[in-house]
Amino acid sequence: MIHINKLIMRSQIQERVIELVRSFLNTNLKNWTVLTNPSPLISVKRKAVRMGIWWRMQPLKRALLDATIMFLRRGGVVRAVRLINMIKEIVQELLTYILSRKVVFVAYLVGKELVRRFREYLGIVNDVKYIIHLGIQWLNTPLIYRGP
Repeated sequence: MIHINKLIMRSQIQERVIELVRSFLNTNLKNWTVLTNPSPLISVKRKAVRMGIWWRMQPLKRALLDATIMFLRRGGVVRAVRLINMIKEIVQELLTYILSRKVVFVAYLVGKELVRRFREYLGIVNDVKYIIHLGIQWLNTPLIYRGP
């Protein structure tokens, strides 16, 4: 019974980490209005292929991103709002899975969440290294001892 509870808690933690990464990306990918440069899309695609995430995506999403990259390489400009939103969702999905595998980034997000929760005890913390330190401490704490 305890083993099943640990698995449930781990899956909840993984879902929470993915939520944190998505909320971080939502705030940082807001200002896409016109796409003219293919290099950010190419770099995200390369990293996804390297990490094996690219082939787990739906073929339609892969094809849309490939077609957009080819169109932008040939000098085109993407102005359609719906198409930009679709590409933004694809990039966000790829970056979510890429960044959720980076321990330092996950530790930073978890530490930031801890600082937000315990602001009255910790005060204002701006040191990135300390935030990562808090996140790594929390990630290394056994599930039994973690608070809600």
